[in-house]
Amino acid sequence: MEGLASADGQTLCGAMQSPLEQDGGTDDGYTRIARVDARTGMVKEIAHPLTNIGKVVKPKYSTVSDIVAINDHQLQVDERDGKGLSDGSSAVVKLTGFAFGPDADVDGAAKHTLFIANDNDYSSVVGGKSNPNQFCVIALDDGHWPRDQQDSSRRI
Repeated sequence: MEGLASADGQTLCGAMQSPLEQDGGTDDGYTRIARVDARTGMVKEIAHPLTNIGKVVKPKYSTVSDIVAINDHQLQVDERDGKGLSDGSSAVVKLTGFAFGPDADVDGAAKHTLFIANDNDYSSVVGGKSNPNQFCVIALDDGHWPRDQQDSSRRI
């Protein structure tokens, strides 16, 4: 399990990093998200389609780094394309975790915050190049805040 999220404290969603062996392993384009109702113990599994970062004729799928609950029926799934510098690959998307933070005052305006982090896999220098962990905080207005969106097309 690579990410856990709960919007209401009663439902826990956990995402698998990659497709399970019984689902086709890393050659499959879907991974599982388990939704557990803490009140009843009922478990529901959701097939999450992974992004094909390869070619149509030779697919290569991303893996899940993290999930965050946007509201009580939507999740944001963070996918990445590789380990990046720590294994010699060239990651295009090297994000590992993200979370909603507290609201903040920015020049007198209330902003919502989104924290984003990468993971250098314990390799601060690779091939003579600096490879630090990095953390970013993004401030968003109400119109750009995903928790305000009411799209219920993919309910969890």
